[in-house]
Amino acid sequence: MQDSKKWIVARNDPETADSLAQSLSISPITARLLINRGLVEPEKARAFLNPSLHQLTDPGKDGGVRAAARFLKESIRAGKHITVYGDFDADGICACALMVRALQAAGASVDFYVPHRFDEGYGLNVSALDEIKQRGTDIVITVDCGTSANKEIQHAGELGLEVIITDHHQQRGKLPCAAHLLNPQIADCRFGYRNLSGVGVAFKLAWALGQAFGRNGSVAPVFKDTMVDLLPLVAIGTVADLVPMEDENRAYVNYGLRLLPSTRLPGLQALLEVCGIAGKKRLGAYNIGYQIAPRLNAVGRMADARAAIEMLVTGDPSTAKRIAAELERHNRKRQSIQRSISEEALDMAASSHDIGSCSCIVLSSPDWHPGVVGLVASKLSEHFARPAFVFFEEDGIARGSARSVPGLHLFDAVSKCSDMLHRFGGHKGAAGLTLPVENMDRFRETISLVTGDLLGPEPPAAGLEIEGEVELGALSESVVEEFGSLEPYGEGNPQPLFAARGLTIAGNPQVVGSRCNHLSFLAKQNEVALRVIAFGKAEWLESINRRRNETFSLAFQPRINTFNRNYDVELRAEDMQWDEDIMMEYR
Repeated sequence: MQDSKKWIVARNDPETADSLAQSLSISPITARLLINRGLVEPEKARAFLNPSLHQLTDPGKDGGVRAAARFLKESIRAGKHITVYGDFDADGICACALMVRALQAAGASVDFYVPHRFDEGYGLNVSALDEIKQRGTDIVITVDCGTSANKEIQHAGELGLEVIITDHHQQRGKLPCAAHLLNPQIADCRFGYRNLSGVGVAFKLAWALGQAFGRNGSVAPVFKDTMVDLLPLVAIGTVADLVPMEDENRAYVNYGLRLLPSTRLPGLQALLEVCGIAGKKRLGAYNIGYQIAPRLNAVGRMADARAAIEMLVTGDPSTAKRIAAELERHNRKRQSIQRSISEEALDMAASSHDIGSCSCIVLSSPDWHPGVVGLVASKLSEHFARPAFVFFEEDGIARGSARSVPGLHLFDAVSKCSDMLHRFGGHKGAAGLTLPVENMDRFRETISLVTGDLLGPEPPAAGLEIEGEVELGALSESVVEEFGSLEPYGEGNPQPLFAARGLTIAGNPQVVGSRCNHLSFLAKQNEVALRVIAFGKAEWLESINRRRNETFSLAFQPRINTFNRNYDVELRAEDMQWDEDIMMEYR
């Protein structure tokens, strides 16, 4: 089978799984999934299955957050003007809209600023601060940026601006001299889970501000409805930024998803409509990751992210609908450009790199659209199982994005090349960086050595992480429904992927879909046959027709199929290998 990967199958201890299953009154298969996530103790597993807002750390218990909230309260009462400085990705957009709405609820004079991806790039910049000062701003609150902006924060001070930084990116060098700095990655910040998203950090400050206007640590009544309205924004930004889906992040997303279908925010209502999911009673992380977030990201990739924030802060439904339609147009344009550049980059990587031995992929072109280089890097990284760096060149400057692989902390790797970069930032899985085009060859050579040292001389071949082997007969409707208790899925808590072996083809496989690019067939094991849908895998048909009398193994996600009023188990195939040729490893 073309493009098949090594299957890395988790070893399971049946006795431990049976014991946990009995303690929690769940199936042994679900218990195995919990154990794979390090949840062996019943109490921790129970808390994971039942995320609650009570699991959130009260920000009022942290002196730094409490001081920032008191400072804001006093500033609002003094009539000072506040500008929220955001970012152009979905996390930054949601964080900016959240902070603006929270400040409005507190009666603040507030506006926002978001840098243009192409003209300004990520983070604070001196020109933007000059413009903000000319508006009559007294206080700047950054969201999803600022931790490494030493020069810019110093310039803000010279302008007479006081700055509150809310961020979740790792520190680079010394910390800036801001009035208040809230970042869970900083050692002495203890207001919550360390791996919060940017919007999660912003919510902590908004929560503390509500407490500052309340009594005895309680949120002021005027804030309570606002805090509930903001939770869907926290969920969207958290899923979109691919932070670990555990601890507080899991609680935020769980509750945000519950509230999203009935949101009172006109901007979110309009966004659900253009996504085609308005009216649905239940939404999942999939709806955020593949429908909502791409549309929020698209306007920042193709044009100006300001429109998305305006949509989320407006109280006018007609304005929200107009902007949502604009986001939809930008997203369709983004999809077309991304497909074209991804195909070109894949061909370029395959022809210009010795993929079998290189430790990373570095590509650059003046012809690529700067708004999609991160998405292309993600595609390359996934396809070749290597960290990928993709750049757009203009006027002697290369602006790029990078995506990592398991085992490599990308920010740490890029930091070792700082002497040849204009600027950079990021975290474990992704980074943004800018450098002179004349430094590109030196950067390519250096980052290859760095990633080679960190990953080893020959990075591992692409692999699929499999939760375990199952018998098709064990996948009843009730068991597959039970897997839903692990939602919301995300980084560190992937949707369960299983393997079944010794299967045969039953019936006649069919190519389906409007573009005839999907494949549907029946897989049979003993006396049980289940429908398989393999999205984008129509090319499997040739191999199946040639070898259909042989047994095969399938890597799949079990789902409940409700299409056409059905209600039965369906297997969504990720990979298929003939048993004679299978590549499998147990860990």
